[in-house]
Amino acid sequence: MLPIKNGDNVSVMTTATNTISATVGVGASSVPTGICVSPDGNKVYVACENSNNVKVIDAATNTVSATINGFNIPVALGNFIGTPPPCTSQLTLC
Repeated sequence: MLPIKNGDNVSVMTTATNTISATVGVGASSVPTGICVSPDGNKVYVACENSNNVKVIDAATNTVSATINGFNIPVALGNFIGTPPPCTSQLTLC
């Protein structure tokens, strides 16, 4: 899935053909900025900068199944869902 930053949707890409196969609306002027897939692949979490929430998309149906509120301009970078990596001597943000 690809966030459309200046829009209100997420595009679903079929990697075998590199084509857009579906579009999932995440709310008017929500500005989706980051995406992470759950470890089991069933859910896609979309950080929506302007609406200050995270949308949960059901990967099987390509529909929004939940909205998690309470964020302040959420932006997702990298994997923010799942088990954090083990701590090392380097700084790790989880």
